[in-house]
Amino acid sequence: MDSGSSVTIRVSGNPPREHIVKMRRKTSGDSIASNSTKTLGAASVLALLASVGGCDDPGSVSKVSSTEWRSRAAENLAADASCTACHEAGTDVRRRLGVSPAPLILGANGVGGRLSPAAIRTRVRGHGAESGLRMPDLLHGLDDAEQAVAVEELVQYLVEQGGPIPVDATRMEISTARIAQGASLWESVGCTACHGPDAANGLGFDDLAGAWTFESLADFL
Repeated sequence: MDSGSSVTIRVSGNPPREHIVKMRRKTSGDSIASNSTKTLGAASVLALLASVGGCDDPGSVSKVSSTEWRSRAAENLAADASCTACHEAGTDVRRRLGVSPAPLILGANGVGGRLSPAAIRTRVRGHGAESGLRMPDLLHGLDDAEQAVAVEELVQYLVEQGGPIPVDATRMEISTARIAQGASLWESVGCTACHGPDAANGLGFDDLAGAWTFESLADFL
């Protein structure tokens, strides 16, 4: 599909969660990636947040007594980004949108056992923007120096979760204090909302073949 083209999807009634997830997976490499769609999508989400009394701080929890979804596009984007993992919404909205399973992070099958420290660092730094991920910026309240320290702590914790760290291969200055601080950050800044609190939760890397098209997975990698 040409990056400059657009797609209009008409849905009668409230689309079920399974439809939203399938549409997200199959379109992640084409229409959603176009600049025009991103611009329209951002505008839709802003309108949605305004309509439900959104908050100024994207990292905080927004409590609303009722939720009115004025835009189908905004609802699809909210489902795609798993907004309800961190932001509160009405029971019916949470049931309809749900939370997309994020890749498994902890354990031997998590990123620590699959990716190099440099690759993990790239994904954590800039909340995944450099690798095309859609993670929220959970370190946005820190200055550049503090973010650099926090990123390294998270990297060392995630690498350690994959098994013994080969010091010569990683060329990192391993610190048990940094690993411990990384574990604390993992639990406190919001990572577990999408990735799960332990190795038994999240979408295992072995399941990626069924969750992505060839094009979208190639773009992710």
